[in-house]
Order: sequence, then C-alpha cells, then structure tokens
Amino acid sequence: MKVAIVGASGFVGTRMVERWVLGKKFAVVPVVRSYSSLAVLARFELPWHVCDIFNPAALANAFNGFDAVVHSAIGDPRQIPLMAEAIYRGAEKAGVRRLVVLSSASVHGQAPPESTNENSPLHERHTMAYNNAKVRAEKVLQQLSAKGAVEVVQLRPSVVYGPRSRWIADTGKQLLNGTACLVNGGGAICNHVYVDNLIRAVELVLEVPKAAGETFLVGDAAAVTWREFYERLADALTGGHQLPLSHAVDGVDVIHPLDAVPVALVDRINPDEAGAAL
Repeated sequence: MKVAIVGASGFVGTRMVERWVLGKKFAVVPVVRSYSSLAVLARFELPWHVCDIFNPAALANAFNGFDAVVHSAIGDPRQIPLMAEAIYRGAEKAGVRRLVVLSSASVHGQAPPESTNENSPLHERHTMAYNNAKVRAEKVLQQLSAKGAVEVVQLRPSVVYGPRSRWIADTGKQLLNGTACLVNGGGAICNHVYVDNLIRAVELVLEVPKAAGETFLVGDAAAVTWREFYERLADALTGGHQLPLSHAVDGVDVIHPLDAVPVALVDRINPDEAGAAL
C-alpha cells in the first residue's frame, strides 16, 4: 500500500514514517508545508512533496498514485476545518481510496462523562476554541464523505505520549522548574495512548475494509491516573524520589521543583520503544 502522510514532520507523523519505513510496512511519502520540515526525515531516502496543504489542487498533485492518505497535520482553530476540507478534496481529485484523519478526543470536551463513546453527540459550545474547531472539522469530513468517493476514518486519541512528545518534554520541564501541579491529587484518569499504539490503530483502519466511515476513540488499555503519570516521569528524572507535593490550594497540589539526576528520561520510561525511536 502506498500512503501519503500529511504533517509527516510532526510528533506523530515523524514516528509514523520511522515505523513504516524501518518496518517496511507501507510505501511512505511525506507531505509537508516547508523544506525545513524535512530536516529530521532526510535520514530516510524517500520521495517527498512540499506543498500548500490548504490548496486542493496542490494536494491532488502530491497525492497522485496513492492508495491512502493519513492526515496528522496540526493547525490553529481557524485552520483546522479548512485543512480538513482541502485534504479531502485533494484526495478525491487524486482518486485516493481512503483518508485516515487524526482528530481528537477533545471533541467531547476536557472532562467528558464516563459514559462518553464514539456515538455521543458533539457540540461547538466548548470553552476551548481548539475543541470546537476539531468538531467542525469532523462535521466537514462527514458531509464531504457522505457525497464523495473517498472513504474517511476518524480517530480520536487523547493524550498521545512518547519520544519527542510535549507530554514528556514539557511535563519534565515543569517538574524541574516547579510549575507542575495536580488537580484534586491527580486521581483522574489520564486517558493516554503511547504513540506506537496510536500508529497501530492507524494501520488497522488503513487495512480493514469495514473501518470505512467509522470513528474510533483510541487509548491504552491501562487506566493510569495523572498522579501515576507524573510519578513515572519524576522517577525517571530523579532516580526514584517521590513527588514533592506542597499543601493543596483550592484542590490544586503544587509540585516542588525536583532535584534531578542526569539520567536518560526516555530510556527510563520505555527502554525498548525508545531505542527503536531514537
């Protein structure tokens, strides 16, 4: 299968290229917005396309001859729906069979009810503009695919973590500089998904015919709390010290700066996967 990855220079896109090229899973072609975005990917001898990802004609030219497209590009709230429409129209013009879109569990809000599933009604009244933009993008794709020729599968991951993720690097920095905190002791479920598990979900919906037209929430099976997630990072940074919490203020526990030990953070978190990723 020949797959174009839009947003191939991002966190998930880069890892997708790595896994599929090194594992010889699919014939991969990155589609990016600028030549500078190819810097990390240049270690692989791959064909590539640099184009305006808001231009359906330019995208159609980039997608010509592909079986499928994966949309993993990011943008601001104004860009997100426009990008989704342009990528669909470009894929349709190029005769692409299937479009896999990385949406977000944020379409359900920041604290959805436990009963939330893929069929839960969506709305555009969220406090965060990003969440509303993701909802609009999903609706645009549903409308286009209802009348168009391209099969669309939408995935809704939540907290995607792994090598190069902001959930690792940024959280680690916050733990070190004393700006990290936990709400109500960090007892809520994190709803995370390791990046390679998300990519496995992408592989499945690319290959399974019955996935056409479906939407899937994607997460790891383990129910890890935010406190546990932070504790594992703190353990990797300090060599086993516990989280130094201050007293709670209005339900928020402030974490004192960690006394860090220079250890390989990613290797400590997931040595097997990290070795393959770096």
